[in-house]
Amino acid sequence: MVVERRHLEYFLAIADHGSFGRAAVGLHVTQSALSQAIAQLERDLGTPLFYRNVRPVKLTPAGHSVLGPARQVLRDFSSVRAAVAETTGLIVGHLDVAALPTLSQWAATPLIAGFRSRYPGVSVHLVGPKSSRTAELAEMIRRGACEVGLTERGASTQGLVEIGLGNHDYVAVLPPKTKISSKGAVSLENVLSMGIIVGPLWETSRPFLTISNRCPELLHDSVVVKIDHREAYVPLVLSGTGAAILPRFVGEHAAAAGAVIAELDVSIVRELALVHRRGVLTSAAEAFCRLTTDTKLGGSATVQGA
Repeated sequence: MVVERRHLEYFLAIADHGSFGRAAVGLHVTQSALSQAIAQLERDLGTPLFYRNVRPVKLTPAGHSVLGPARQVLRDFSSVRAAVAETTGLIVGHLDVAALPTLSQWAATPLIAGFRSRYPGVSVHLVGPKSSRTAELAEMIRRGACEVGLTERGASTQGLVEIGLGNHDYVAVLPPKTKISSKGAVSLENVLSMGIIVGPLWETSRPFLTISNRCPELLHDSVVVKIDHREAYVPLVLSGTGAAILPRFVGEHAAAAGAVIAELDVSIVRELALVHRRGVLTSAAEAFCRLTTDTKLGGSATVQGA
């Protein structure tokens, strides 16, 4: 049995797109050629890899078992090329990075920009968990969908190598021209009185838990807008619709656009981490880990699980 590289590339494209047609378009091949290649792969493996009678196309149990190894094999192909390139001091290849939505929008941007500036021979694919939950992101790393991930530290990353990136605190992000005292911090109750804008998974967020403990009677009446798309936070605050309690790096971007940011009179923090599986990483992933650790997003980096 000989499994060709293109068979694995085709298999992963269908798994990622959920459709033979969309995968064919993305690969720039005909759908018939794609179907024939997958049929050959299934004959070689002796089992179907996809349920074809559903939309989107679903992986069979055998298909799920092939998913992680297929991604790793393709990374190994890239590692061969990278090993040769390293003899000339270059790092080339491809890197899949997973990030929670808020980190993808703000924290990951300078990391990837810095990485691409230093290693222009590496292409990067930035993806996120559909549910926006840390447990799903950790599972993406475990099954090999991505090599590294930007997430929060916690029990969901158990079994992975975890590089602590320090604490990130939350600040009050207020509409333009909001008057605040030049001394001290704004009270949580004061922010809530302005009406707050909240996003997806609000009920599991750190601000929600803090408000629940300190002033639960204000919790529900203070929410004026609930959004599904985090990109709407800053425009809504800038329009004067309400205030928000957001990570500092988001608040700094909002302040650059005209919002007012203020320290809170209560500490709300989350610990960030870069995670990856145990074992050998591609040269690109190793370089990304080094760069991220050196950048120190929120403080001194620490490594657990290595």
